[in-house]
Amino acid sequence: MGFFNDLRGVVEGFYGPPYPSPHRLAMLDIVSALPGVPAWLHAPKDDPFHRIRWRERRPGASSTDLESSVSGARRLGVSWIEGCSPWKFREGDAPLLREKAAEARGIGAAGFAVLFDDVEEPATRDLAAGQAALLAEAAAGGGLPVVACPTVYCGEQLEEGEGEAYLAEFIRLLPEGCAILWTGSGVIPRRMDLCPAVEGIAAEGRVVIWDNLLADDYTLRRLFLGEPRDRVVEGCGYLLNPSFRAVPSLYTLWRMASLLSGSGAPEIPPGLAGLTEGLALLSEFHDIPWGVRPRIIDLLDSLGDALERGTGFPAAAERASRDLEAFRDRLKESPGGFEILPYLNDITRLLSIWRKALASPNPGRELERLMVDRLPWDHPLAIGTARRMKS
Repeated sequence: MGFFNDLRGVVEGFYGPPYPSPHRLAMLDIVSALPGVPAWLHAPKDDPFHRIRWRERRPGASSTDLESSVSGARRLGVSWIEGCSPWKFREGDAPLLREKAAEARGIGAAGFAVLFDDVEEPATRDLAAGQAALLAEAAAGGGLPVVACPTVYCGEQLEEGEGEAYLAEFIRLLPEGCAILWTGSGVIPRRMDLCPAVEGIAAEGRVVIWDNLLADDYTLRRLFLGEPRDRVVEGCGYLLNPSFRAVPSLYTLWRMASLLSGSGAPEIPPGLAGLTEGLALLSEFHDIPWGVRPRIIDLLDSLGDALERGTGFPAAAERASRDLEAFRDRLKESPGGFEILPYLNDITRLLSIWRKALASPNPGRELERLMVDRLPWDHPLAIGTARRMKS
């Protein structure tokens, strides 16, 4: 089972537009530097032919784009795993899924993935049995290693309905040689770990971690630029689900490759030329989902102290504002840069609010006015929440 537990790479599994082929190839180049078995799992949720329209054949342009990516992966020594999410599958769909697995093999894929995550049906023993039967057909027909994402794919879902019984049945019926995808104790866990039901097959080398740490498809005002440190579980494969945006996905994948590859770290990709210093600064504000880095906590503390003491805009905030402004100019000249400008602008706007407040005769009241009383650029629900907090 070395194929699964040695996997290291990317799962293109986010909600949002799939990567354009040129960007995917740039990322595949970075993945090729990873240790173990460099891998790419192609499973973009909003690709209609992956999920909603999975029963249909890909039209010409989409098929050509996919084959180009698979060929690029093979040329770089990256194992391509083609995914299919049999949305609302029904009795009689098994031959069709078997055909999809055969098609994946035909275009040069090294593995096939069947994904039952985020479905509308409740997780029950009966659902697990139906999914396992479908998996058996896919595994028998494609001639490829098969990895499956169960409907219960993290620890917190075990407590929902029949989650625990579902997962036990899914694992019991999992065809021999198949592996499962697992996101940890939660969809985005603080610490990557396995539940007891998953530990057993992990010992057989049949678990691949799907890490959502840096996925930002669910956020409006944040992206994540941190490093996936200490996320690889011994004996398990590891795939990172990154941002669907061009610059953040390149940057965080390059950082992951540098972290895991040691002396074999890849060169800075051309798409990041001249941006790494600014992105490192932006990552201080946009680290991982649970907060900012210590430097920004210190910055917030200095702003709070200035508010209490009436000492004006602190030097640390002045430096951050100046550096962010300089980075904004470079972003405007870089491919994909405009995509992350709103996030940088959000920070500089908030710092400008602090600057105006601290320069006023009544800093506390001015900060409240600027943050609560006039937020035409923010979400109405955020305004309502802020006002209720104020009262």
